Amino acid sequence: MSWEDLESDAKSLAGNTGPRCGVRIMLDYIRNEHGENAHESVVRTLYNYRLTTSSIHRALESRVEPDYLPSTYSLGRHRSGRCSCPKEES
Repeated sequence: MSWEDLESDAKSLAGNTGPRCGVRIMLDYIRNEHGENAHESVVRTLYNYRLTTSSIHRALESRVEPDYLPSTYSLGRHRSGRCSCPKEES
């Protein structure tokens, strides 16, 4: 391993941002289990900034399996773009 390889090593590691975003996992689950209309409804709701993250979380609790329900904190990070999703997917 040489110093000349530092930049190429950093580029190869750039995509490794840690665990997947919990909201992305939930959205994939909803699309697979409930269809595209349900997925679009959740996405539309997530980006309605007149709604609080807490109210969205409470509404999702009755609709999403507990294993796929992200925390209120994860919802807030996703809504603000501070999650591990690639920016074009958030």
